[in-house]
Amino acid sequence: MQVSQQIKKLRLQHQFSQDDVADRIHVSRQTISNWENDHNYPDIQSLLLMADLYHVKLDDLVRGDLDEIQTKKLQRMVLKDTILRFSILIVYFIAMFLTRNNLTLYFWSWLIGLALTIATIYFGSKRQRQMGLKLQTYHDIVYYLKTGQLLDSQFAKRRTIMELGIAILIGTAFAAISIIN
Repeated sequence: MQVSQQIKKLRLQHQFSQDDVADRIHVSRQTISNWENDHNYPDIQSLLLMADLYHVKLDDLVRGDLDEIQTKKLQRMVLKDTILRFSILIVYFIAMFLTRNNLTLYFWSWLIGLALTIATIYFGSKRQRQMGLKLQTYHDIVYYLKTGQLLDSQFAKRRTIMELGIAILIGTAFAAISIIN
């Protein structure tokens, strides 16, 4: 829940008008309205006064926004990793296509593509380990964001091996198709 919704919900629960809240935390009624309508965000002093007024922890007042910020940050990280992986894959397929008539170049482009694929999988897994996360699927990510705990996954190593196997199979299949043509 966003802070704006939380502010309004708490105000209504305590049966305060916007004027009542404004008087108690020393701001204008219009400022309260702007906060509740998500036009701007209260400063830390106002948040502390509201938390005290409503007898809630500051953390409870802003928790929804913090979770939302963490979710967006994780989504950006996953998007960057996905774009990097697909970019490498596209460059790999273009190189394979351009070198299909020269067997030596074709072999080297296949080998380099395989090495890049392995490196991408390795460094992606390493990055997750450095962050202390072993999030592999959307389900794992959602579970982590909701509970703050990792979902026990006995298949984490199998997934990495499967990804590597799929990459090798795709490269081999593309090589076979190119040689046949």
